[in-house]
Amino acid sequence: MKSEIIENQVLNLIQWLRNETELSLTNWNIKLKKNLTLDKLETIKKELLKFGKIQDVSNINELENSNFTIQIKFELSEYFVNFRFDHQNKLKGLFFFPNNYELREDIKLPSNIIDIAEEITSKIGSNKEFLIDSSMLIPLHKTSAMMVMVQGSGALDKNENVGNCAPFFDIAVNLVKNNIASIRFDKRTWVYPFLNMKDPEEEIINDAVLAANLAYDQLKKNDIPVVLLGHSQGALFLAKIAEKLKYTVSGFILLAPPADNDIHNRLIYQLNYLSGKNPELHDIYLKKIKEVTLAKRNWEKCKKSDSNICDFDDNLIFNKAGEYLKYLESYDPIEEFNKINIPIFVLQGGKDYNVLPNKDFLKWKNYVLKSNNRKSVCKLYPHLNHFFYNEDEVKSFNYVESIVIKDIVDWVECL
Repeated sequence: MKSEIIENQVLNLIQWLRNETELSLTNWNIKLKKNLTLDKLETIKKELLKFGKIQDVSNINELENSNFTIQIKFELSEYFVNFRFDHQNKLKGLFFFPNNYELREDIKLPSNIIDIAEEITSKIGSNKEFLIDSSMLIPLHKTSAMMVMVQGSGALDKNENVGNCAPFFDIAVNLVKNNIASIRFDKRTWVYPFLNMKDPEEEIINDAVLAANLAYDQLKKNDIPVVLLGHSQGALFLAKIAEKLKYTVSGFILLAPPADNDIHNRLIYQLNYLSGKNPELHDIYLKKIKEVTLAKRNWEKCKKSDSNICDFDDNLIFNKAGEYLKYLESYDPIEEFNKINIPIFVLQGGKDYNVLPNKDFLKWKNYVLKSNNRKSVCKLYPHLNHFFYNEDEVKSFNYVESIVIKDIVDWVECL
């Protein structure tokens, strides 16, 4: 591939993000033009520029002959942009991935796991044009249970790789050591960031159902319990996922589950917390708080309107569709779990500022007490954060604490 094609494509994208020129689609193939419309591109651009001005563009890497990645540094975040070209040197894919600064570099199965487990990768999805990757890790000799993992909010891969931690990878690797199989899958928003998801069912619930049924078909002859594990917002949807399965699950594991879906006030709290922790970034966080407050007001106006102006409105939080926000507001997670008498295990970090131990966790504890299910348990880990590691311990990479893994394994074995 000619280097000037890459250089021109990169330069045009950066100039467009800086509002210096229009985005040129002349070298895009027909399929990309159809899927990644100008409206969708403007939505992506508006979301990226919320992280401030572009400060630097670097690391132009050739991964394959037709696959290139650049790194863009904004004032408040960093993103990778991946360009993929077809055999005619036409752009066939444009993907934006959050860098999250230092990514875990050790996300590969260690040799001691390869010796005791089989990894099965599959493509899943109801739409064959937009399939996503799943990874099943199965013990070679004895399988005592199967775990289905559902990520939290945002664009996340199957390992839930955020910064220098990857909790789902850690959990899967340690589960298989204890004869528990698992399946993980990429979120649709991670693989196809340009697709607008009208509600959580399109975004993750339907894919979780496909993954859970795939795992069941693979291991149904073993007649073992299947447990659904969800982190943060992903935990809220476990009851809805269970409703759609072709079999009955044996238990739910909820890692740092919010007790409601009040995303506006929750985000404002998080931004205020981060502003206090990072005073040098106070002005940037204050600007974002004002944006969220405005988005909250816009949403209140939309709810009073009879028109469809709120569908994929870029004035709403995270550029979500009005239908998506309505789904969240009408979804009471505790009430959904109350409909089914299946044991749950709620785990909460004491230093979590995303989901609050003195608010959300107390509501879940109250629910468990009223449920009268002897197998349902709540446990607080005072020194752990939202991703269940101790952030006071300075490490190159962070891993889910061993006590959390042990408690999960012990609880599953008692089902």
